[in-house]
Amino acid sequence: MINDSDAINVRHMLQAARTAHSMIKRETRKSLGQDIKLQLALAKAFEIIGEAASKVSSETQWSYSQMQWQTLIGLRNTLIHSYLDIDLDKLWEAANFDLPPLIAQLEEILTANPTQ
Repeated sequence: MINDSDAINVRHMLQAARTAHSMIKRETRKSLGQDIKLQLALAKAFEIIGEAASKVSSETQWSYSQMQWQTLIGLRNTLIHSYLDIDLDKLWEAANFDLPPLIAQLEEILTANPTQ
């Protein structure tokens, strides 16, 4: 059972991940390179995911060790500190290949903790 604060942060992560995934569904890598609004929105979604992940307790992180907590937090830190020098290829790959399994993992956590 996760605590209420962790459940809130996991829900924030899930909402941001779903939003980011929906933003790129009909996009291409080329369109990402040409659309500064899409770049910033996608980067912001990953920042939210990483920030919320950083607020999840170590107990919950340990209980759900299959999640790449430190990777998510590290991506957030990279995005925050790189300003407009974002590696768009990495951002694109993360959005397309990392978000679907992340969404599934977050949904599993919330399903396992239904009263939260």
